[in-house]
Amino acid sequence: MNKPPDELNRVLKSIPGDSSDIRALHRKIASGTKKPPISIDASSEGEVDNELLEDRIAAIWESMLHREAIDRDSDFFEIGGDSILAVQVLSKMRSELNVTLSLGEMLDGKLSINDLSAKIANHYRH
Repeated sequence: MNKPPDELNRVLKSIPGDSSDIRALHRKIASGTKKPPISIDASSEGEVDNELLEDRIAAIWESMLHREAIDRDSDFFEIGGDSILAVQVLSKMRSELNVTLSLGEMLDGKLSINDLSAKIANHYRH
């Protein structure tokens, strides 16, 4: 069962820190600070907050790939990711973002932060 966008947005917004400060969020994740799972709080149109979702995904990728400031269009596998890391990223997204995306859905097509955010938003839309 898919969660509504408002729940996913609510969880995204519940993570401490300014979504524009990805490095601070990266430090929080890298330091092992436990954050509550996030849901996405819908806008008035019931849409997922893509910018906030992308910030959260970027922080996870930066932590897992040990990189800073990953471009939103960079392909996960071209910047050092592999299938094992993809599974770990998915697990971290499940625990931190409360996102229930399957590995098949995650790996279908290009795997960039923008594309993954769109897949998640689409998943919660249906």
